[in-house]
Amino acid sequence: MAEAQILNTEKFGKIRVYMSFHEGPRVIHLLENGSYCFEDGRGVDDIQQLRNAIPTPYIKDALFWFEHRDDRLSGRVRKIEITPDNRLVYADTQSPVESIEDVLAYFDPGPFREAALIAFAARLQALKAGKEPQWKQVTGPEPKKPVMAPKPAPKQPMTPIEKARAAKAKKVAAKKPPAAPAPPE
Repeated sequence: MAEAQILNTEKFGKIRVYMSFHEGPRVIHLLENGSYCFEDGRGVDDIQQLRNAIPTPYIKDALFWFEHRDDRLSGRVRKIEITPDNRLVYADTQSPVESIEDVLAYFDPGPFREAALIAFAARLQALKAGKEPQWKQVTGPEPKKPVMAPKPAPKQPMTPIEKARAAKAKKVAAKKPPAAPAPPE
């Protein structure tokens, strides 16, 4: 087997490429670990793309990979943790994850893997810009500010009808006899 070459992708960093195939203007790479991806590092997700790009001697392996691409890789896989500030680190050393292959090998397909890939790509973009990324904690939505009761409307002067009703209510209240004191026990 020939030695793999390193391809520097913009989004996922360096990947090790064993062989390349062309599908029109796009290139599909066979990686050293046996998986296939496009030139930008994204995985191949359509079997027809493989069939169009890969010649007959190699298509059987490519189709087998496509059918089993979501199977968990065998062998020793380093445990990866996502910190509260959304960084990917190895659990044993707490050092940043440097390889996209490790992310793909550890996380099962699904939304958690997608989040890990986004976090990995964000770190690579920040490093490419020449600075260590400033991570924002994304554990939940921002807390809502307390809602204050609306200010009461300014008092409007009473209409003549309201004044008459208020005066009548005072008179009725004044005419009521005082309550009798309770008898002593």
